[in-house]
Amino acid sequence: MFANRPTCDLEQLRGDLRGRWRVAVRAVMVLLSLHGLTAAEIGALLECHPATARRWIGRFNIAGPAGLADRPRPGRPRLGGRRLCARIAALLECPGPWTVRRVWRCLGRPDLSLRTLYRRIRQVAVWRRPCPGGGHRGGAPVVPAVTRRRPHSGRLGIPFVLDTGAVIALSQLDKTARTMLAAALREQSQVWVPAPVITELVRGNQRRDAAVNRVLKSVSDVHPLDEPLARDAGRLLAGGGTTVDAMVVATAQRVAGAGSVVIMTGDPRDITALVADDSRVRVAAV
Repeated sequence: MFANRPTCDLEQLRGDLRGRWRVAVRAVMVLLSLHGLTAAEIGALLECHPATARRWIGRFNIAGPAGLADRPRPGRPRLGGRRLCARIAALLECPGPWTVRRVWRCLGRPDLSLRTLYRRIRQVAVWRRPCPGGGHRGGAPVVPAVTRRRPHSGRLGIPFVLDTGAVIALSQLDKTARTMLAAALREQSQVWVPAPVITELVRGNQRRDAAVNRVLKSVSDVHPLDEPLARDAGRLLAGGGTTVDAMVVATAQRVAGAGSVVIMTGDPRDITALVADDSRVRVAAV
C-alpha cells in the first residue's frame, strides 16, 4: 500500500514533522542509525541535511533521550509574536494601497517600531515604492494589495469573474468588494477579468489608471477573447444587455465548465438577466 493524499495534506505532514513532532523525528534518526543507515541515507529518507542527522545522533550519544529535546534559547521573544507574519499575510490579501503605518494600525498598533514591521512585511510581501504620480502621498514604501500567490493545493475554490463595476469597487477600496475577494483568495479561487472589461477601464493615463492597474496586476488573470467566446456573447445579446456584460457572462460560463462560478458585479440586475436560468453562475453584488 502507498500513501495517496492531496498535496495539502502532505505539506501539513511535513510541517508537523518540522514543528510539533520534531523531537519524534530526531528519535527516528537515532533508531535508523542503530539499524545501520548512514547519515546521508537518513537525511535522504527524512528530507533533511546529513549534518542534521549527525548532530542529533551525536546529541543522543552524549546526553541520551534528554539530548533530543529543544534546549532553552537565549534572547528575548520575537517582537510581535510568532503569528505576526501570518497576520500580515492575511491582512495584505485585501487589495489596497498599503503603507507600513497603515498595516501597523490595522494590526492593532503592536509594540514594535515601524522599521521592524517593515522587515516583517518584506518576509511575506512583494515590496515596491509608489510610481511617481500614482496618487500616493509621501515617500513611504507601498505594499501591493496581495502577497505572492500561494501554491495551489489539491482543491481549489470556486472561480470568480470580475466585471467593470467590481474592478472599480476594488480600486476604490470598497469594503464589501475587498472582503469578498479576500475570502475567495483564502479558498485559492482563480480570479478572472475578461479582456473587454479592460477596454472600459483603461485610458492610458498613468495617474488615472494607477488604482485600476494595481487591482489588475495583483489579484486577477486576464481572460482572452476568442471567436467562440465572442459567438457565445452574441447569442446572449439576443435577450438584451450590453456587449461587455454579455462577454462577462460568456466568460463566466466558459470558466465554470461543469462546475460553478461567481460573477462579482456592480450591475447585478443586467448580469442576472443575462445569466437567466444557468444554475452554474452565481451573481454577487458589490
